[in-house]
Order: sequence, then structure tokens, then C-alpha cells
Amino acid sequence: MRRGHGEGRQQPGDPLRGQPAARLLGIADQAVASDALLESAGIGDLRLDTDGHTAEQVAAAVPAQTQWPR
Repeated sequence: MRRGHGEGRQQPGDPLRGQPAARLLGIADQAVASDALLESAGIGDLRLDTDGHTAEQVAAAVPAQTQWPR
């Protein structure tokens, strides 16, 4: 919703900017459904919560959680 209002992460030509609330909610619903499919299929070995973290913090968490390099 924030991106639809031009707030939050800035992306040149953001396709969400200026979209009506109903469209943004539909996109969010699709993302939730995709996540549920991936989760049920067991896709991926690692999940990182990126909310409230900088890119640097997320990048540092990958080797910490994967114990890479071993």
C-alpha cells in the first residue's frame, strides 16, 4: 500500500505507484498465495525475515544462518 502511494522503497517506474487500493490488495493476495504454494512444496532451504533490516544486515545473516563457508 505504501508503494502505491509513492512511499517506502523507491523503484524507478514502480508499477505499484498510483494503483488503486483494490489492485494493490489483489497483488498482495497473489503474493501470499505464491508464498503458500512455495511453502507447501518445500521450496528453499533458508528463510530470512527481512522486515526492519538493512540490506547489509540481511546479507550478514545469510552466512550466519547457513554456516557458510564451512
